[in-house]
Amino acid sequence: MRISASGQTDVGCERDHNEDTCLMDAELGLYIVCDGMGGHAAGEIASQETARLVQAKIREQRALLAAYDTTPTFEQRAQVVRMVSEAIQEACAHIYAMGQRDITKRGMGTTIVLLLTLGEGAIVAHVGDSRVYLIRDRQAHQLTEDHSMAWYMVKSGKLSKADVATWPYSNVITRSIGTKATVEVDTLFVECLTHDRFLLCSDGFHNYLEDDAELVHMSTKFPLEALVPACIDRAHTGGASDNVTVVVVQVDSVPRTGGESGVSAMRKVEALKRIRLFSTCETHELVRILNIVHVRSHEPGEVIIAEDTVGDDFFIVVSGRVEVLTKGQHLHTLGPGAPFGETALLDHVTRAATVRALEATKTMFLHGKDFYAMLEQEPTMAVKLFRSFVATLHQRLRTSTTDLLAARGALASFAQQVHAPRRHDHTTVLDGSALPQGNELPPKAPEEPG
Repeated sequence: MRISASGQTDVGCERDHNEDTCLMDAELGLYIVCDGMGGHAAGEIASQETARLVQAKIREQRALLAAYDTTPTFEQRAQVVRMVSEAIQEACAHIYAMGQRDITKRGMGTTIVLLLTLGEGAIVAHVGDSRVYLIRDRQAHQLTEDHSMAWYMVKSGKLSKADVATWPYSNVITRSIGTKATVEVDTLFVECLTHDRFLLCSDGFHNYLEDDAELVHMSTKFPLEALVPACIDRAHTGGASDNVTVVVVQVDSVPRTGGESGVSAMRKVEALKRIRLFSTCETHELVRILNIVHVRSHEPGEVIIAEDTVGDDFFIVVSGRVEVLTKGQHLHTLGPGAPFGETALLDHVTRAATVRALEATKTMFLHGKDFYAMLEQEPTMAVKLFRSFVATLHQRLRTSTTDLLAARGALASFAQQVHAPRRHDHTTVLDGSALPQGNELPPKAPEEPG
């Protein structure tokens, strides 16, 4: 993957020293923004040391990065993501220990946002309220969620985004590097597309953004080398009461090696969007779901799931066609975008049908255990998905009820035809006793006298 990058850190309009740190390592494909906090320049030390330690740890693992570049499997990617998280954890423990040894630095800490580009994608990791945005197809997507009191209040519906700026606790963060011995690190893998731009920034910049549309406008207006200074100027225009740091990473080209999937990021996202279960998810939530999605190729005639077996995998057809059978009888055919097996996410159940590839087919699938592990970390997304799940099952129940009523109506109509009065020689027969037996003709009515 060919990358261009630009970054700058600025003291702002009101601070007398800069506690932010900006690190760009093109050789590693590593980009970091840290926003330090703590008196006596301790925040500056925390941010600089965190960036240095994380860089050193990742540099030690270049063999792991090279292995992923060679064989970009789901398992290799998981190892790299885990390594990045561990690097941040080690930095956190180190900064905390420094504060414990020196009373003048006790309580110092820092936020971190990190982007590590490798293969066909990038790993995002963050702690605190610094952010990573993805600007793609004239849309800006915030890939990180602030670890702050304000963000929690907004997510829970107790505070509007418009009121965050004036809320008295808007600067209180709930996670940071170094204030405790350990910290929970949020990680995300993003498949890259040519012309993507990732923007990493401290709150000294994003606090002055009116909305995502303003960021899109700036990205469209300015080339890479001018975008970062324009972002710094935007913060100064707003007052720049804090230090301001911005790094922009631009994807110039992405060589498609096929990897595990051979399916582009856009096709995966579009496939998820077409599924009712995920229809209410925002792009950054779909990207998070893609982190647990696998892709598999199937030969014509291959059984993907078998009737009467137990499983918790949920599938989506990406390309090709599959047929659904019960007791060997064809029920229907599914094409691209069609889901199957989703009820297994609710319960580890016996499959009610067999699904078999009719032609060369690709499917995306996710394991139930991975799905629930993700939802435990994302309660807001869990509510969205389960509402969609209930709506989907309700629609299926209504459809089944309609079909059942139609079948009962057809059966009743058939029964009515069987028992309806019949005509014989233009004479209405009211009951079975009046019907002729065998070849016997009905008695002739007596003639009336002329």
